[in-house]
Amino acid sequence: MHAVTISAAPSPTVPRYGTRSLGELVPSLLSSLGVAGFANPLAVEPASRVCLLLIDGLGWELLRANAGAAPFLNSIAREPLTAGFPATTAASLSSLATGVPPGEHGLVGYTMALPGYERAFNTLTWSLYGVGPRVELVGELVPESFQPLPTLAERAAAAGMRIHHLGPAFHEWSGLTRAIGRGERFHAADSLEAVTEGALRLLNAPRTFVFGYHSRLDAAGHVHGVATS
Repeated sequence: MHAVTISAAPSPTVPRYGTRSLGELVPSLLSSLGVAGFANPLAVEPASRVCLLLIDGLGWELLRANAGAAPFLNSIAREPLTAGFPATTAASLSSLATGVPPGEHGLVGYTMALPGYERAFNTLTWSLYGVGPRVELVGELVPESFQPLPTLAERAAAAGMRIHHLGPAFHEWSGLTRAIGRGERFHAADSLEAVTEGALRLLNAPRTFVFGYHSRLDAAGHVHGVATS
């Protein structure tokens, strides 16, 4: 008889809500710009301009696993931020925009089961999910009521700082944007090149906060697989 050694499974990463999660990023950046009313738990150094580029699907582990493809990002990457649970686009974007965990802002997944509906609610498209006709729910589930917490952009605007948002044109009046993007000044930018050009133009102004969103990496992963190159 031979003894078998069983290695302990690695402990799962636990979201560090309140100290080092996605919810602390925007408040820390606003604080670095000198906007009143925002804490700086990430200890971001003072800045006169901020550009936050979110590449959906590009996480810490993917970056580390492909160091040769992103040498500059790896050279400046230090301690990562933790995503909330679940680590889906809708939940994570909502935490980034509101500064609170999914359990507080209420958008707790890509899909959600809601009382009175036979099919799940798709939080990205704000419609019913699954087999069957597309059913828009913006009229029934009013985004501003579904997620009533003040957004960070609303709080920043009240303190004198407007956040500029660069993203796909169809996002501007979507249910999700109405739920979590209130207070932003939206600029349509349907490619990474358009985001780059728009950000550089906006950053010519002093004391500016620009947020850019790029989704094609995430889309490629869904279509071709997460390990494709």
